[in-house]
Amino acid sequence: MLRSRNQGVVLSLFTRAHIRIRRSTAVIAAVLLVAGAMTAGSVAAPDRAEAVGSTLMPARTDDLPPGGTARISGNMDVTALLAAHPGNRSYTAWLTSEDGQKVYSVLGDAIFSKSIHFGYAGLPAGTYRVAVGTSGFDGQNTEKSPLTSVQFLRFGSGSSITLADGEQQVGLTATARSLDSRISGTLGASGLAPGATSDVAGARLYERDGAEWVRLPGLAADLFHDDIVPYSVALPPGEYTVGYEGLDPMAPVAEEWWEGATTVESAALVKVVAGQHREGVAGGVVPVGAAPATRLAGDDRFQTSAAVSAATFAPGVPVAYVTNGWKFPDALSGAAAAGALGGPVLLTDGESLPTVIADELARLTPAKIVVLGSEASVGAGVVTSLTRYATTVERTAGDDRFETSAAVSAASFSPGVPVAYLANGWKFPDALSGAAAAGTLGGPVLLTDGSSLSSSVSAELTRLKPAKIVVLGSAASVSDSVLSTARAYAARVDRLAGADRFATSAAVSAATFAPGVPVVYLANGWKFPDALSGAPAAGSVGAPVLLTSGDTMSQDITDELARLKPGKIIVLGSDASVTDFVRLFARAATR
Repeated sequence: MLRSRNQGVVLSLFTRAHIRIRRSTAVIAAVLLVAGAMTAGSVAAPDRAEAVGSTLMPARTDDLPPGGTARISGNMDVTALLAAHPGNRSYTAWLTSEDGQKVYSVLGDAIFSKSIHFGYAGLPAGTYRVAVGTSGFDGQNTEKSPLTSVQFLRFGSGSSITLADGEQQVGLTATARSLDSRISGTLGASGLAPGATSDVAGARLYERDGAEWVRLPGLAADLFHDDIVPYSVALPPGEYTVGYEGLDPMAPVAEEWWEGATTVESAALVKVVAGQHREGVAGGVVPVGAAPATRLAGDDRFQTSAAVSAATFAPGVPVAYVTNGWKFPDALSGAAAAGALGGPVLLTDGESLPTVIADELARLTPAKIVVLGSEASVGAGVVTSLTRYATTVERTAGDDRFETSAAVSAASFSPGVPVAYLANGWKFPDALSGAAAAGTLGGPVLLTDGSSLSSSVSAELTRLKPAKIVVLGSAASVSDSVLSTARAYAARVDRLAGADRFATSAAVSAATFAPGVPVVYLANGWKFPDALSGAPAAGSVGAPVLLTSGDTMSQDITDELARLKPGKIIVLGSDASVTDFVRLFARAATR
């Protein structure tokens, strides 16, 4: 240990494996944190400081110019930290810039008392903040130890301290706020170059201060290779967001902020009140050049349906389709029609209209509402409720899913369509991918039982006179016999199929969309609700719907994303439908 005495302030220079201080050529600020009772602004004698376990340490930094003469000192009451973490008496204190982007001093030590004296000297004029936090590290904390709690201290009415040149602000007091809230989620990475030996990505918390985001020091989580790791941080009630950021300037990554934002200014707000635990705040990093990816989701299929509509369609749409959210057949044909006509498909319970759907219809003010399916699918009470939101409400239905399919087509498409799609009406995956393509190209999706064409669908094909017919799925879904029968209605009949629903989804996309599409929608291929609303949204903007298993992504879909190079990706549904790691994997595939 090297000691020097200067005007009663002891500077201790030493190295500990568990303390990380930024390297610099000049010592420009002295930091004093002493556990125990002290007179405000006083300086502890060396023996007394060491006796109670406190540490006097120089701050090293590349950010502050040397020669500053301002100083701050005072006491902070950390009772809240002890109450929240009774088994961990280790803490970290930070001195940061006003926006939190620069950390001037980091000190870790143990809490021996609820009152801790702090002091920072040799500071240039400017505005600073002091933060305190804890981590799961058994001992003194570091910048890289994952946080268990963090907060900026409050001095008077705010958390910042402004110093004039040479100003001495001593006797300051602050009390750590109660850690009554919590934010948790995951930090992920995909597509990173292997072999990194140091952290390349971290999850950082930001707190709203007025109209500005201020970055809290420390890391909620960190990683150095493709992985996904959890984090959970206790916080005072307030407004926050989370950034998923690069840590190594030699290994740049595409960063993001909560809900897929590309800047902290556009990040989504995470507001937590006392006693609230906000879960699922997930994000991550991918290679530079990857497309951004956001998520459209709600707490259930109805909220997700409304969210997709709200993000896609402006008020005044020509039509809105309403269908039973627990059954898929009617919506399969409706999704193609909606996409072609520029309106949403909104999901409802069969007997009552969900409030969130009613609110979205009120926002949309559609010229017309079309109810898909018979009263067995959407009851008369729902239809009555719908009359509040459009002057025209009509029902399109048949005796079965095949007749309904033909009826939707007849009400939506004129003869001479460029294409008509045929899909198995007992299975939803192929038709979901086909609906986005059909909506883009201006043709219907007609349903078959897989082994034959119904009379109603045959009659509709006769009326439509499509330039070509595309059969969706393998012969196990739609037989070769149906394909042969279809030749009577169009000069060209093709089949688009793959080894499974995911490969078929990729095949439909590859046959329809050129590279450079504005957006790709990603949905769970084992569940239909999210994609039912996503397909018309995709069709309305000329984009595909690609299917994933939810927690993995097939090579066919990975390759198709690499070919498409979309401007962005929209994931349909919550993390329970499509995990955040799949979202990141999809991003990485587009680089």
